[in-house]
Formats: sequence, structure tokens, C-alpha cells
Amino acid sequence: MKENGFEAINNPQEKISPNLEEIRAMLHLEDTEEEKKKFQEWKEKLTINSFEKPITIRNINEIVSVLPTAPNSTGEKIEIFFKKDVDFTDIELQQIFKNFSASNPEFEIGVTRFKDEILSIDIGNKERSSNNENGEYFGHYHPISNAKNIQNQEKLPESFLAGLMPSRGDLIGWEKFFKKGQKINRIFSKNGYIEVEAPDNFTGFSKENMKEFGSKYFDLFYGKNSIGIKTEEEMINYFKDKFGLTIKVQKFYLNENNNIDFKSE
Repeated sequence: MKENGFEAINNPQEKISPNLEEIRAMLHLEDTEEEKKKFQEWKEKLTINSFEKPITIRNINEIVSVLPTAPNSTGEKIEIFFKKDVDFTDIELQQIFKNFSASNPEFEIGVTRFKDEILSIDIGNKERSSNNENGEYFGHYHPISNAKNIQNQEKLPESFLAGLMPSRGDLIGWEKFFKKGQKINRIFSKNGYIEVEAPDNFTGFSKENMKEFGSKYFDLFYGKNSIGIKTEEEMINYFKDKFGLTIKVQKFYLNENNNIDFKSE
């Protein structure tokens, strides 16, 4: 999401991560020439669309075939608009992420739902995606394929490695939506998703807690668990205690038809 991952702390007034470029290199986040070429070729073939002239679809499963298979390497905001004859339901938006996750993609996407049966998908890079503040920001995808380069994984939070733990950048992005009255947001990965709900009396996150969490969060990329949580339950309790957030976890599993489905934890 916008300000997600490393970009969220790229502020000279508040230096949290000791070396962003070092982390990027360690996780191999630079786009390869092949990825850049593949994305450019996709972009040139993409049907011209906008909020006023969205791509019309009949079935939610048509969407994944329109999306790229390589990260957005242009540095530009690229948002694809879709429309169908009835409103997009929560289940259908979950299905978009399920379909997208099947190939374990290495980049983020963000999904925003609008009135008039329209939604948009922001095509992000390996670190972040953005959102459209004019609609309901449904959720975004966390790629996890580069997590294999992190050391001491046996000591790190399970949810972090599964792509199902909020980052400081996620909290920053959500805060403005929570303040506007949208109390729920989501993070998806190839392992499932979390639904994050703010309290009814939400006024903002504690700056002190945000700063502390930001510093400890980036320690995880160096294999250091200074947050002190390991299990899924501990992650849920941590965000409840520190930020007042209620987190529900849904895992993916293969059903009897060998299709990806959700399983509540």
C-alpha cells in the first residue's frame, strides 16, 4: 500500500531502518531486466481504461488474466478499472486475491471498491502498492517469496514470514481510512489473509507505539526478533494491546476439488 514497507520510513526526520538499501539488496528487491521487459510488454498491450471507461467483465475470474506477471518497474501509479453489471461483493474481492496468489507473485496489488459496480486494482512493485482514497480500500497483497533470504527464520514471527502481519507502513496507510469511518482492512498473501478492525472510538495510533514498532519491525529483516512475538496468537494480542486492533486470520487450504479455499483459525 502507499507508504508501505521500506518507503514508509524514508523520512530524514525519523530514521528507523539503519540501511534501507542494504535490506533491499539482501532481499533481492531490485527488478531484473527480464522483469522490466515483461512488465513493459504487458503495459503496451493493456486495454486503455479509466474510472469513466472501465474494462467490462462478466465474471470475477476474468480479472486475473488482465493482471501482469511481473512487478511495476516504472515508478508510475498504474491502476486498472473494472466494471460488471452488479456490485462487487466481499467474497468476489477475496476471490481476486485467491486467484492472484496462486502463482505466488513477487509484487503487491491493492484493491479499491467504488459505487456504480466499479473496482480498481493498483499494480505495485516488490515493496508496496497504493490505494485510491475516493473509494473503499478493500485490501492489498503481501508477496513473501523474498522472505527466504532472511536469516534466523526459526526465531521470527510465523505471521511475518507468512505475509500476514501488518507493517508500520500498513498502519500509516490504514490510519486515514480508519479516521474516515472505514473500520476494516485486509492483508492477503499466498497463505491466506487477515482482517484488521479498528475500534469504534478510533482517533489515531500512538506516535510512541508506532515509532517503537517501526524500529522493531525492521529488525526482523536482519533476523532479529526484538518484538518478542512468535505465534499467531501472540501477533494478534500484540496488535490488540499496542494499537487496539482486532485481527482475524483466515488460512488458505486445498479443498476436496483441489481448489484454494479459506479456513478460519
